[in-house]
Amino acid sequence: MFCIPRNWMFRLFAIVVLMMTVSIVMAYPQGHPMAGGLKKSADSTKSMDSIPQTPLPTFDKVWISIRKSNGDSLAPMAMMPNELYALKGTDVLLRVTDCYSHWMIKGKAVNYSKEEKNPAVKVEILKGETVLYTRWAFKNIPFFGMNNMMGHTQSGDNQLYFTLTKYEGMKW
Repeated sequence: MFCIPRNWMFRLFAIVVLMMTVSIVMAYPQGHPMAGGLKKSADSTKSMDSIPQTPLPTFDKVWISIRKSNGDSLAPMAMMPNELYALKGTDVLLRVTDCYSHWMIKGKAVNYSKEEKNPAVKVEILKGETVLYTRWAFKNIPFFGMNNMMGHTQSGDNQLYFTLTKYEGMKW
């Protein structure tokens, strides 16, 4: 029986693997995942500082749906921005502050454009005059919640989550 020494089998195996790798890389265009990476788009090289920002709009009135962290829904509320509203059945107050037509994150929340692509409002949850935490209420992302980011400083079972269901009177 023909026998190849062990070190020769390893060398042969290494050569076959190397040839297969080279043929795969050569067969796919540059930037293809099989060729060793993803092609960078022109947008991916843009600095975040180059993202345009527009001033925040104001809304005359907003409507939000409210859900507790245990899944219970509370009565929807119609609110005027920067006014305090008591949340029925609780000892907390709510206030809508910043309004966005096209919410985007750039290290902080920014209004990307005047287009109504990602409407959102910032909701403050207060006890007396003390802000306990804040949440974002998005029209496109129901009951959004990210703990410990973007002003969310409280965690636990008594959290409130919001959805921006409607708004009217957007002004620039």
